[in-house]
Amino acid sequence: MKTFEEVIESGMIDLQQIENNRQEQILLEKAQFKKGLMIAGGSVVVVSIFSLATGIFPLIIGVLIIALVVFLIWWQSVKKKYITSTKISVVEKVIKSIDESFVYQPTKFIPKATFKLSGFEKNYNSYTGEDYFYGIINSIPLEFSELTVQSKSKNSTVTVFRGTFMAIEFNRNFVGRTTVVPDKMEKALGSFGRVLQNLTFFRDALVKINHPDFEKNFAIYSTNEAEAQQILSGSLANYLLELQSKTERGIYFSVNGNKFYLGLFNNKDIFHVDIKTPINEATIRQYYEDTVFNINMAVNVFYYLEENLQNQYLN
Repeated sequence: MKTFEEVIESGMIDLQQIENNRQEQILLEKAQFKKGLMIAGGSVVVVSIFSLATGIFPLIIGVLIIALVVFLIWWQSVKKKYITSTKISVVEKVIKSIDESFVYQPTKFIPKATFKLSGFEKNYNSYTGEDYFYGIINSIPLEFSELTVQSKSKNSTVTVFRGTFMAIEFNRNFVGRTTVVPDKMEKALGSFGRVLQNLTFFRDALVKINHPDFEKNFAIYSTNEAEAQQILSGSLANYLLELQSKTERGIYFSVNGNKFYLGLFNNKDIFHVDIKTPINEATIRQYYEDTVFNINMAVNVFYYLEENLQNQYLN
């Protein structure tokens, strides 16, 4: 995989072209804003004249409120349009500079059914996302996107997962389902937290592996304890611990069917674009490095998994 410096030197990413496009989107956005204000203002004036002529004064207040609401909803969609256009001009070029065959779709995200198969979280009723990526690297198909998964009620909103979610195809089917999540209960409640984990009605059986440091940081649930121990042996457990130390809120990992899943819970929008802010080399470098980090993480876990399962058949 090329370094960022090699990508810039090759001319695959034209910084001036990207900045010119951003400036163009700003001008288009301003023009649309003025147009929207004129239409909304004109509507209010017409209704005001009609209200004064007929004496129906409450109509003015009602129209003002409706016009404001409609304008705000319309303006949010307009802003999203220009942000998306800017993202395509820069992020897509970054993605393509890694591999021309890679696909980037800024407004799409990994389907809810795929997230459900990961088993990362069970209790949620709101599922949204953006910045879908798909590619094949070293013959390994992988996809990822940003997700926000929440449990909402009348009185509260709890974010159960927010960050990068990845689904990676493996070269064989797993016998069981194994899910590894940050061990929040035991960290907060000590041994009592371990008891509560065993009593959960929403996950598979809680299992242990011969790795004390790993168990301090993660809770492991599985339908096949022997396979779970094999999967999480050796370098993979150490690698997940290393990733855990680098993330803001924790690393998630699971296997199910012929795929494994990775989640990085954090508050970072890796492809965030503000069209009011100049896009410079440092910004693009960050996009590139974050994308490469995700790809390398998936590839590393793939090879650690493959190594562990090959050892199973050799022993």
